[in-house]
Order: sequence, then structure tokens, then C-alpha cells
Amino acid sequence: MEDLRTLNKLKSPKRPVSPSSPEHLPATPLEAPTQRYEARIEEGKLYYDKRWYHKSQAIYLESKENTKISCVISSVGTNEIWVRKTSDSTKMRIYLGQLQRGAFVIRRRSAA
Repeated sequence: MEDLRTLNKLKSPKRPVSPSSPEHLPATPLEAPTQRYEARIEEGKLYYDKRWYHKSQAIYLESKENTKISCVISSVGTNEIWVRKTSDSTKMRIYLGQLQRGAFVIRRRSAA
């Protein structure tokens, strides 16, 4: 039986390897995927990083430049949230996509 298998292997024509097969692709290291955060808005509340946030909640807003801003959530829209900085009372709009990409990170802050 093994002889028959050996003969069949020798008789079968070798298929040429396609250029897109893994043998022909250069071995490049995989890029590290960017950190994705789970963020969505439901019923006027923001679900972000396994926590719910609502209007008038005190938060810290951290950006990619490692700046930490003390804010209060002013409103929660359908695709963005508005936050008011406690330092100078200016408002900023933060889009849901920015939170999902990690451009901004929200942390809880005690109200006191």
C-alpha cells in the first residue's frame, strides 16, 4: 500500500506555486494593531471602556500628547460628546471615532 502511495506522489504533476501564496510573500513583521476602545452612545449616555458616562459627570480627558484636562460632560449627542473644561469653561467636541481610536481617553473623576 505504501508503494502505491509513493508511486502516486511521483506521478502527480507538481502545481506551480502562485505568486500570492505564502511561500512567495516576503516575511514582514505584522504591525501592532492600534488600541481600539469600545465606545458607543445609547439613550443619551456614553458607554466607554466598560463604563457608562452621562451629562454633568466630572471626568478627566487625556489626549495623545499626555495632557490631562479636568472636564465635565456638557451634552451627549448621537455621534459626539461636548465637554466643558473646568479651568476656563471652554467647550470641546469629542467625536465617538476619536474615542474609539484612542485619540482621547476618558477617566472617571470624583465630583468633589
